[in-house]
Amino acid sequence: MTGMSTSVQQGREAIRERNFSTAIQLLRRAYRQEPSADNALWLASAYTEAGYSQLASLYREIYQEKTGKAPDLVLSAKPSPAPTPLQPEQPAPPTPQSQQSTLPLPLPRRRPSPLPPPLPKPAPLPQSRRVTWNYTPTPIDPNSLTQVPVGPEPATPPAEPSDPATPYRPVRHAPDLSQPQRGTPLSRRMDALHRQFLDRATPHIAEIALQLAEAYDEQDNYREAQRFYREVLDLDRTLTLRPMVLERLEEIRALQAQGGSPSVHRLLEMADQHRELDNLETAEALYRQLLRSDAPLEVHNAARKGLIRLYPDGQA
Repeated sequence: MTGMSTSVQQGREAIRERNFSTAIQLLRRAYRQEPSADNALWLASAYTEAGYSQLASLYREIYQEKTGKAPDLVLSAKPSPAPTPLQPEQPAPPTPQSQQSTLPLPLPRRRPSPLPPPLPKPAPLPQSRRVTWNYTPTPIDPNSLTQVPVGPEPATPPAEPSDPATPYRPVRHAPDLSQPQRGTPLSRRMDALHRQFLDRATPHIAEIALQLAEAYDEQDNYREAQRFYREVLDLDRTLTLRPMVLERLEEIRALQAQGGSPSVHRLLEMADQHRELDNLETAEALYRQLLRSDAPLEVHNAARKGLIRLYPDGQA
């Protein structure tokens, strides 16, 4: 059994024992060694059980990106209960004669009461007692009326011309179409995480700090990664993420002591990421660096294929 599968098996056992800090540490180690869809789903399961909803949602999205389908249910380490055999339905025991209930007799209907006789109509009033109203309009003096001369309507002053330098925005905070949003999806996501991190009132600030730390860690920016890993240690009140963060900080210190040079497989992943983000010059430089290095044959083949994808017309 490999080390990766051992970490996954131990992480599943830790979830079953509700030792979520150890489960997250082991499953995160397994995902770092092999970022597969199953490892991402197991890590999402651990975060869900531990109560970290944002991190669980992040790794479910990673699973969906890798497999192209949404997970129906998060994997669970709890054993499923054994199915119970179906029991044949037993007929109900007969009720003793003494305990049988009898139906009540119907109640007699009440007869409707007769309607009261109608009231007599009132006699009409005599002619002498009837009141007649006579309306006489009051005459209007024509001299009391004010006459207004009829003429053309006053001209409306022309509207001030709008400044062409300031475009019209009908809605507040509307996007500026003259300057569309720039940057890669990764940079926009990092900006959004930084804005959420600056808002200290958010309830998931430890999870946001961990996302920033892992993002900088994947970019080999160890200085910023260490900074946000330490923020996780200060902000995580449950101390569930502490073992995983301390382990990664020790690994980063060991990498910095060795010079911090990434492996050839990590360089190949970085080159592929830059190619997907249309950073052609950086991707080409990384591919050529791999071809000049003493990397294994499969890494050389992958770098050569990456260059062919960059320049399919053969102008490399």
